[in-house]
Amino acid sequence: MEGFLHTLAASVVLWSVASASQLPPYIKTCAKNNPNLNDCIIQHGREALPYLVGGDPKIKFPALDPMRIPEVKFDHGLTVTSRDVEITGLRDANIDSIRVDLDKQHVESEYSIPRLQIVSNYEVTGKILSLPIQGNGVSNFTFVGNKAKHSFDFDLVEREGKKYAVSKNGKLQFDLDQAYFSLSNLFNGDQTLGDAMNAAINENWKDVVSELKPDIEAVVQDIIKGFMDSLASNYSFDEIFPDTD
Repeated sequence: MEGFLHTLAASVVLWSVASASQLPPYIKTCAKNNPNLNDCIIQHGREALPYLVGGDPKIKFPALDPMRIPEVKFDHGLTVTSRDVEITGLRDANIDSIRVDLDKQHVESEYSIPRLQIVSNYEVTGKILSLPIQGNGVSNFTFVGNKAKHSFDFDLVEREGKKYAVSKNGKLQFDLDQAYFSLSNLFNGDQTLGDAMNAAINENWKDVVSELKPDIEAVVQDIIKGFMDSLASNYSFDEIFPDTD
């Protein structure tokens, strides 16, 4: 269900690819007046991503593969809590396109990841596919052919004589080619009911993803915003986007 998290990786790369001298040498500058700003950001983002996979505490960037999240929750007819979430596959992320409008303070981007695997300790109660579901145990989800579109605006807030970017109006949309679900210990360990539910979820994976999609997109957007704002708060807008290279 957390297949959307691939967007987190590339979105934060976007926010840091054009950077100040304080940043590591693998992160290169893209100037405001660069006529090919979008291409510059894509190129430098792709170059930086392999270095960022393991994380870099100097710029407060978390490890991407594996990515670990303590807890994810949502409640919309189906109450789900996932703890000790571990996501693998982000090392193969690709930034497909980025469109940055510095005057309108707006960014649009598209990403793809061939395969993501998400393992967590889960608790679930409610209904899925109009069927009651209840359980707690280990979940193992695999998402194949992941694609996402992410857009956001940003404000410039002055602090100590410098302007810093703060993202707002974030929107995430994702699609995938195939999903596989495995939930252990459903229905208090009733193997027959658990196997039947797992089979139903996998046979109707498109409907399952469709039901969960609004909550998933909202949760991951909050995560993306937190990471981007944390990174951007350490470097002023002019440091991130200097006037010239």
